[in-house]
Amino acid sequence: MFCHYYYPRKTYLPSNVSFSNAALTFVGSILVVATMNAWYGIGIGMLAAGIFGCSVVVVLFVFIFKRLVR
Repeated sequence: MFCHYYYPRKTYLPSNVSFSNAALTFVGSILVVATMNAWYGIGIGMLAAGIFGCSVVVVLFVFIFKRLVR
């Protein structure tokens, strides 16, 4: 909501950062699987899936919020 009122063109910035975080975590899990232990990579991949799910919730909230505030 902060970005919507003070930076109306950057409303989706938090969701983009969250998706980027999920993507980097997923890439990190692939690197861990390739170099270390597969179970560690699975754990990090599950963390990336959780972050991705939360990112979807944030995008839906921002999308609905922008439509209702207009």
